[in-house]
Amino acid sequence: NYTYEELNDYFENTLGINSIPNPIKYSLFADSDNYRIIQTASSNGSKPNKEAADQLKKDVGVAVSIYNTNIDDDNQMYSKTIYQNFNMVVAENEMKFDATEPSRNNFNYYNGDRLIKFAQRHNMKVRGHALCWHSQCPQWVSKDGYSNDKGWTKTELLAILKNHIFNVVKHFKGNICEWDVVNEVLDDSQSESGVNSGGYKMRNSVWYNVIGLEFLDSAFVWAHQADPDMDLYINDYSCDYANQTKAKAMYNLVKNLVKRKVPITGVGLQCHLGAGPGWVDSLNMVKNMKQYEELGLKCIITELDLGTSDTSERGLNIQADNYRTITNIFLNAKNSPHAIIWGVTDDKSWRSNERPLLFDANFNPKPAYFGVCNALKIKASKLGDANNDGSVNVNDITTIATYILNGTAYPFNFNNADANQDGIINVNDITSTASFILDNHLSKVGLGGGMFAVNE
Repeated sequence: NYTYEELNDYFENTLGINSIPNPIKYSLFADSDNYRIIQTASSNGSKPNKEAADQLKKDVGVAVSIYNTNIDDDNQMYSKTIYQNFNMVVAENEMKFDATEPSRNNFNYYNGDRLIKFAQRHNMKVRGHALCWHSQCPQWVSKDGYSNDKGWTKTELLAILKNHIFNVVKHFKGNICEWDVVNEVLDDSQSESGVNSGGYKMRNSVWYNVIGLEFLDSAFVWAHQADPDMDLYINDYSCDYANQTKAKAMYNLVKNLVKRKVPITGVGLQCHLGAGPGWVDSLNMVKNMKQYEELGLKCIITELDLGTSDTSERGLNIQADNYRTITNIFLNAKNSPHAIIWGVTDDKSWRSNERPLLFDANFNPKPAYFGVCNALKIKASKLGDANNDGSVNVNDITTIATYILNGTAYPFNFNNADANQDGIINVNDITSTASFILDNHLSKVGLGGGMFAVNE
């Protein structure tokens, strides 16, 4: 970690670069001859993620563990970290079937209502997760979410599902903007030949085994009837990249739902992924989101975490770069209104040994946090948009160069042209603008790239 003064001196004397933005701390790591700067701390203590997301009309959310934290106290560090940095929340466990209906027709909304009140105090959106799932299915329905050990008939189990959906959705109506209606309904083992011919294999859950495919259509229809204004999603893992076999199965399933006029709004990509050089296949993630846009559906990131076994400074910076890449993908996708980080601090994550989140156990922001922050800030600020036409492209480089050479340019926005925000317009602003254009282009075509990448 370097202070601004230390790093600025290093860049000027060693690399021949005259200035970098201030006031910020950075981490620097070398990858071959490519130097990348990743923001790691803000000197004024500001929390730019929430403000930038609001400005972009995008949501960066977080999963909240309610049962073991006191979100009723806004002075708790856990609470502060959430409401200062995110504009959407989802209950990690407390709105699932076993939590909301622990025994038949006995509903418990206590923790869900606490989250609603927390969100209302801080002007945050709330999404619901999840109405129907094989896991965390209450014991009175099935002992393991697969077997029909209670001997339900199809009619009985459909009635149970309908009663649950109507009660839960109606209780939270007006306070939740969307629900994961069904979660993880696809089998992990999909046939490549089967999916290539339009097929898909369902998970052998108690819902599918007893009811059949009708449970899926019915769940969406009932959720829509309970709240016609609600956005309704299907959610799953290992469906993040268009070239994954399970992702192809998901597309086939969803395409059939649309064909049957099932009231589905979109698809949730869980994105429980690993972090490492080249580990984010942005090309196929972009392609995946695009194919759902062509069906008229939204495609959101619902449970993002990026595990890493490399907790060195370089490893954490690579994790940050992966977070930045995925953030850019969702920001650039017209049909992707939000991305949810699956937890607040590493130590409370379900993957705690992989340190997959944005904050460490002491609530300190990691480089991963600033990977997200950089993507949001650059997108929101429009730095580099020198000709003020609403986009950053090669024409802005021409405008900046014209200003440097002639002392004037028209049209010209000085603040936007000062891409590195050092108070002067010079060749370094061309470098910063070109780096952003390159990085943004690479995130769209799926090749990665680094923020403020400079070749020595």
